[in-house]
Amino acid sequence: MPAASATAQPAEIIAVFDIDKLDTPIDDATMTRLNNYMFGRLVSAGFKLTPQSQVRDRVVDLKRESHRDCYDQSCQIELGKAVAAHKSLSSRLIRIGNSCSLQSAIYDLRTETTERGAEAKGPCTEEGIAASIDKVVAKFKGEIVPTATASGGRVETSQVIDRGADIVNVPTDETAFFVIHSNPSGATVSINGKEIGQTPQHLEYPLGKYIVVAELGRLYHPARQEVLLNKRGAKATVTLDLKPAFGSAIITSSPSKAQVWLDGESAGETPLVISKKLSGTYQVRLQLPDYLPSEGELVIEDGKETKYNRQLAANWGQLRVTSDPPGATVYLDDIAVKDKTTPCTLDRVKPGVHIVKFALAGHGERTEKTTVERGQTSSVSTTLQPMLGYLVVTSTYTDGTVCEGDIKLDGKSVGQTPWGGDVLAVPHTVEVQCPKGSGRQQVVVVHNKRSEANVAIETGGVEWVRIPGGSFNMGSNDGDSYDNEKPVHRVTVRTFEMTKTQVTVEQYKACVDAGACTAPDTGGSCNWGQSDRGKHPINCVDWHQAQAYAKWAGGRLPSEAEWEYAARSGGRDWKYPWGNENATCERAVMDDGSGNGCGRGNT
Repeated sequence: MPAASATAQPAEIIAVFDIDKLDTPIDDATMTRLNNYMFGRLVSAGFKLTPQSQVRDRVVDLKRESHRDCYDQSCQIELGKAVAAHKSLSSRLIRIGNSCSLQSAIYDLRTETTERGAEAKGPCTEEGIAASIDKVVAKFKGEIVPTATASGGRVETSQVIDRGADIVNVPTDETAFFVIHSNPSGATVSINGKEIGQTPQHLEYPLGKYIVVAELGRLYHPARQEVLLNKRGAKATVTLDLKPAFGSAIITSSPSKAQVWLDGESAGETPLVISKKLSGTYQVRLQLPDYLPSEGELVIEDGKETKYNRQLAANWGQLRVTSDPPGATVYLDDIAVKDKTTPCTLDRVKPGVHIVKFALAGHGERTEKTTVERGQTSSVSTTLQPMLGYLVVTSTYTDGTVCEGDIKLDGKSVGQTPWGGDVLAVPHTVEVQCPKGSGRQQVVVVHNKRSEANVAIETGGVEWVRIPGGSFNMGSNDGDSYDNEKPVHRVTVRTFEMTKTQVTVEQYKACVDAGACTAPDTGGSCNWGQSDRGKHPINCVDWHQAQAYAKWAGGRLPSEAEWEYAARSGGRDWKYPWGNENATCERAVMDDGSGNGCGRGNT
């Protein structure tokens, strides 16, 4: 049966006003798309409309002049006549519980009467309201229903469905039964153009010819079936399969995590899976920082999965930054570059002109301008001018005695105290090593100023004994002597100094605390870490540790000749410092067999 006046174009010109959304929770951008969609549906249905922009411009002018919208009837009559329309179409959206009711009316501007109205109700979502628009337009025309549309208000195509509205059956008292299902269920069913509810339906109808149409919003194409009830009490089972008006898409990019925009709306980031997207053509834009935007078209087809992948082009260059001297901190456009100093290469620098600043302690700052091109490595360099001050270094022992010692400035040897010279105007670490100890001091040198550092030399509590040089008979020919002590021979030593006592635990600890010595072994008879042993001679120290301590204390380990010369009280021909008599507890702390060191305890 042909579609009744489905494509007829009424002569009257209609001015279509935007929908008044009242208190519904729909944002302005969504309402704009819905208004555009309704306009397109009316055009597709054959209505002759005043250009949409012309009506909207008039409404904007009115709002600017009188600070009011144009949703009331009197205003729309006035503006409708101003754009030479014969009729106006106004709509409002009313929230009823969880649903939204779209109420539309066509108003005859010549007679100033309402010609007809239409109403449809559905979910308060963009798709739900669009489905209500479809129903309202269909009710105005009777035969027009939409197919799939893409977002942004684009109308793809329209199809004409014969709903059987003009079928006239012969009146009869005999009836039969309808059992109507749809796949998926929940579709809105109309019989001979009259809406009866959602599937499934169990109905009793007079015998006759019927056209059953099932619709389920914009995501499915309408389904239609002709049914003939010709036997009293019979049951006609109708199952309508609604084919999807949607597809799916997988949008990927390399690299991933690009922002995806579909028709100007943010849809997520790659990789993006889109399910149940209305069929149609969409404009895709992929954006990722440091990469050029990518644009293209995404075509969604009924029941199909579309794969869309793009390789994003890098939108950066590299910048090689050097300075003389090196080690400068780099600032790119006033932002410090983390964890890098000159010379260095900066990656992912945006193309264009950049300002590079160089900052190095003790030098004047410099800025340079450079241009970076996409995919290229640019270079920028500068020479930093030193800022100097004058530093004087002296050294004294803690008792006030002046000493001469080797100087290290920031770890580099520069001479001996007293010393003076031009250095960078920055904080410095001054270390001095004198014969009997060492010291360290921090000093801040000011640009074009004189700064002084008098380094205090710590001896670590060590007392030194001066031993005049001389000659002596070294070794022993006694029967209990070791072979390497024989024969006795004449040796001459120069004057030297030696610590008065053996190095104590607390003296060695001072070296460990200073970071110049390592901790000795513990356990067993070792006294390191034992309480009340500070004055005891340190033990369990190897040769390397002893050497490190001697260097830290400002000396060295004695030679074998020096040790024997000192032990013999300046080279006397004695077995012990006091003579040749055997050792006793009165003369020395020794192992007397009691295990307690002559009553003084062991180490």
